[in-house]
Amino acid sequence: MKKKVVFLYTELAAYFISCVKELSHVNLEIHIVRYPVNAEAPFEFKDFAGITLHERKSFDGGTLSNWIEKLDPCLVLVSGWIDKDYLKVCDSLHRRIPVVLLMDNQWKGTWKQRLALLLDPYKLKKRFSHVWVPGNPQKNYAIRMGFSEENIRTGFYSADTDLFNGYFQKRRFDSTYKLLYIGRYLKFKGIFDLWRAFEELSPEFPQWELICIGNGEEWANRLIHPKINHVGFVQPENLEEYILNASFFVIPSEIEPWGVVMHEMAAAGLPIIATTEVGASTAFLEDGKNGFLIPAKNQNALINALRAAMKVKDDEYQKMSRHSHELASKISPAKWSNTLLNLMEDSLLSKND
Repeated sequence: MKKKVVFLYTELAAYFISCVKELSHVNLEIHIVRYPVNAEAPFEFKDFAGITLHERKSFDGGTLSNWIEKLDPCLVLVSGWIDKDYLKVCDSLHRRIPVVLLMDNQWKGTWKQRLALLLDPYKLKKRFSHVWVPGNPQKNYAIRMGFSEENIRTGFYSADTDLFNGYFQKRRFDSTYKLLYIGRYLKFKGIFDLWRAFEELSPEFPQWELICIGNGEEWANRLIHPKINHVGFVQPENLEEYILNASFFVIPSEIEPWGVVMHEMAAAGLPIIATTEVGASTAFLEDGKNGFLIPAKNQNALINALRAAMKVKDDEYQKMSRHSHELASKISPAKWSNTLLNLMEDSLLSKND
């Protein structure tokens, strides 16, 4: 009989599905409850062997709990703490099987975070046996929530490294005079800073272009410029031409808990310009070695980083590209799969106690 794993998820992304598909070689039955696809990032999904997708709107609190009871999974993983029905499921399960909290919140020391921990520091910990986070910025938060290090796992977000490593194998190691942005068109993504910085530098570097891929509520307010190409949303498997023709990837976010897109671009061998607010910069960016790390909301720093990128010589560029690719190997769907299987072993041990 197949062992069953349930993800109570919110918004799915293609990179998450690539991780789950890595489990196809294991005799598992995987169920994913998911929210509707975000219109700003309309990833296309379908059921795969061993993976069944369920619409969140098909369940209310009672039917969700009853469905999971009948399914009798050995492991349940829950995306965050926003969905109250998901938390009710945790209340009914956590004494019988391990329930894993999935979160990407960084510890920022805000008054809201401090107040929540002060009022009930172990509220979430009471519902979960483990927590699985992208990286160290989130691990710090989990420790403050009361989780012991032995019950914290990292590497929850992973790029589809097979796909993007393939792009690396095809890439050139000289400048193509193109900067690349991939992300939603939202103010906190730093897009207006990026457009203004590029516009200011364009007369100095007239051969350079900025390619922007994405969509969102600020699309109508995008800067129209002869050297800025607003492409719109592109499915991950159709990004090849843009990645192979880019020199640097820029992620200028003011807020970015992680940013899997940085992992994707690093795997593809792109040097990176990113702000310190991007969680993934702690794993995939070493300032001066494979790009430039800058403070968020700092126009001068962004201009200087873009200028430095535009001046990089081909031999230096090759070193930066290869270093990005090397850093990207820290996390992969295969490592993600191994972590889940280890969590499942903990689950089975717990069931047998």
